[in-house]
Amino acid sequence: MDAEGRLSSIQLLCLTISLGGLQTIWTAIMSQGSPYLLSLGMDPSFVSLVWLAGPLSGMLVQPYIGILSDSCTHPWGRRRPFIVGGTVSTVTCMMVLPWTREIVEVFCGSFGGDPYGRAVVIIIQVLAAFWVWCMQIAIQPLQCGIRALIVDQCPQSQQVLASAYASRVVGVGSILGYSTAFINLPLILPLLGNTQFKALCLVSSVGVVLTVAIQCLTIHEEPSHGVDADPKKRACCLGPFKDILLTIETMPKKIKRVCIVQSFAWLAWFPFLYYITTYIGDLIRHDTKTLSNSLPRQKVQVILADATRFGTLSLVFFATTAFTINLILPFFISQPTSTDGNQDYIFTHEERSTSGSRFLSTSALKSSSSAAAPKFTVRRAWIASHILAAATFFSIGLTKDHTLSTILISILGISWALTQWAPFALIGAELTKSRDSSPLQTPESLYTSIPASPDSEDDVVLPSLSTDLEQHGLIEEKNEVQAGSVMGVHNMAISAPQIVAAVGSSALFWTLQKWNIVGVDAMGILLMFGVLPSAIAAWLAIGIEET
Repeated sequence: MDAEGRLSSIQLLCLTISLGGLQTIWTAIMSQGSPYLLSLGMDPSFVSLVWLAGPLSGMLVQPYIGILSDSCTHPWGRRRPFIVGGTVSTVTCMMVLPWTREIVEVFCGSFGGDPYGRAVVIIIQVLAAFWVWCMQIAIQPLQCGIRALIVDQCPQSQQVLASAYASRVVGVGSILGYSTAFINLPLILPLLGNTQFKALCLVSSVGVVLTVAIQCLTIHEEPSHGVDADPKKRACCLGPFKDILLTIETMPKKIKRVCIVQSFAWLAWFPFLYYITTYIGDLIRHDTKTLSNSLPRQKVQVILADATRFGTLSLVFFATTAFTINLILPFFISQPTSTDGNQDYIFTHEERSTSGSRFLSTSALKSSSSAAAPKFTVRRAWIASHILAAATFFSIGLTKDHTLSTILISILGISWALTQWAPFALIGAELTKSRDSSPLQTPESLYTSIPASPDSEDDVVLPSLSTDLEQHGLIEEKNEVQAGSVMGVHNMAISAPQIVAAVGSSALFWTLQKWNIVGVDAMGILLMFGVLPSAIAAWLAIGIEET
């Protein structure tokens, strides 16, 4: 870290690497989660409701965790206790979930019950759903802690770069996770488990533990003395939820706009991420059955059994495209030189040592109207990604050829790259700008210096209006928007539409089933519904101001 607080490339990699480990957890769940639940005999409409665990916990739990971490005074720092605790809880759930059937059957068999009876099947399904919910809740402190730590550790000038590093390690995690899901692990490494899902859960658990360990051992986080030390407020169970509402009310307008755009974007992404593996697998099964007369019977059976695993191959291409874009695109992104697209605001700080204080000169504000707006920015790239996503969602749902669908999914990786990078870059830059320019953030901002006389070089220090108002209790001591709180609210914006999408998916499957539209046809219609929210997200993103 240099004198300005900028991190080196190695430090940025260590800071963000745990997101790559976390992504291996998500790839295991998204590639094999739905097929695993369906293999337990669950109805597709019920599977959609099970996946409500993710958005519900993201909407309710993560904002609460963000508030708690902002005010955490643990010796490890504000974020690290939640990162470590979330890791342990997540790994525990991931190790139990794929063994649910075996655990229930052994338990029932030991009491003389029928391990294959209808009641046992229902118990297995309920417990599997329970562990999915526990796992989704356990991930929230881990994910929130990592994202908030990245914002805390990087200055404003490195927020876009840090987000790019984060999206790159997420890309690497996706490639490794989906590639591992494609490999026949039970055949190659039978010690990992006798099913693909068991082996994937073990591998991803090891990955997240190793990457979190690297982050915690290499990134130093200073212990906080308490951002919110009011014991009455912390003792009240509703206190954090009031803080969430306050955060929504006071956070910068630009961040609010980003959250609104994310809400519409994730209405389209949720069905794709959770059903695309099953969709491609069904396309492969359909094509294989069509050609069954011209293929050896043994080969047909192998393809049908491994259709879901081969469906994961499309997500390998999807993740590879996203990683490539995240690797290349930041070099072509221009950084705006004005705060509003029309003017540059340049703050020059003058440091003095009188009485050990530093002063901000009232004559330090200068403006320049000659700044030229850059042609290709994060915002504009994000807008283009939404338009591309709308066209691709419609095309994937329309085609019934698994090869063409795989090509389209690979193209969709371009939009996914921006989804993993652009909103976090915009939010991080806005947070650090707000933090660095907060008038109440440092003691020196409570004073204003004016010349003692026209011929004097010494300044007279007068209490500012902020100090006077604070003494009379007219303003609070802290106006700074905290990273944990904002990241929690941002996750609410992502999670709430996923609830709508999950309920809507379940209702759509149920309705189409009444019309005898099932399988590939039903999932294709679901994917095509992503066109409208993606188009709305692109339109709303146009209103985001350049940083």
